[in-house]
Amino acid sequence: MIAVTAVVLALALLIVGGIALFGALTNQSAAPGPTPTVVTQTRQSGKVSATSPAGLHALLIQVTRGAAQVYVATPGNAQTLYKGPLNHGEVRYFDLPEMVVVVDPAENVEVRIHGKTVSKGKAGKQSWTVDPA
Repeated sequence: MIAVTAVVLALALLIVGGIALFGALTNQSAAPGPTPTVVTQTRQSGKVSATSPAGLHALLIQVTRGAAQVYVATPGNAQTLYKGPLNHGEVRYFDLPEMVVVVDPAENVEVRIHGKTVSKGKAGKQSWTVDPA
């Protein structure tokens, strides 16, 4: 009985290890390519970055009131860079040459693309494309 249990456990470990190895080898996020720069700002910090002014980023999203759902990905949704809620005072920026961004509701955020505010006066769910500067 103990031998059978040991064989079953060894076989289960072998299967789990094989699945983990397969997942690691086929994971697209491990593929070579540019690594997105993402920084979170809390209300207490007061600065986005001491070395990179906010206007120099390809994409900057700052929640100015309430909260918002945010989705940022590479073109064709090949790689999701961020997906989820952001709360008042949080800032995220990304520095890839091409991206798509969706925010909801747009009135709660300031979206800057290459330093230019594109979200002013927008309401509800909005989307933008970031192209190389």
